[in-house]
Amino acid sequence: MSTQVYYYNTLTNESTWEKPVGYKGDSSKASAQPKPLATQIIKGTTWSEVVCEDGKKYFYNTSTLVSMLTLEAALPLAPCSYACCLEQI
Repeated sequence: MSTQVYYYNTLTNESTWEKPVGYKGDSSKASAQPKPLATQIIKGTTWSEVVCEDGKKYFYNTSTLVSMLTLEAALPLAPCSYACCLEQI
């Protein structure tokens, strides 16, 4: 099994596949990421909700290939109104 480590800066909320200049951590100690189990398309958007084997969720944009932990800022809909628009694929 191949794993790829990404780096996330909690101060800037930026993530990258490349090791940042000045990074002092040990990337060999990074834990394996949980595998996606289910994906639901959010109607009227290019976003999907992904549920992983550990029960955690994230959102993935199939056009821009961007992943986010929350989607409120990216959707034109109110957070409570998109839940009814999820479609199982």
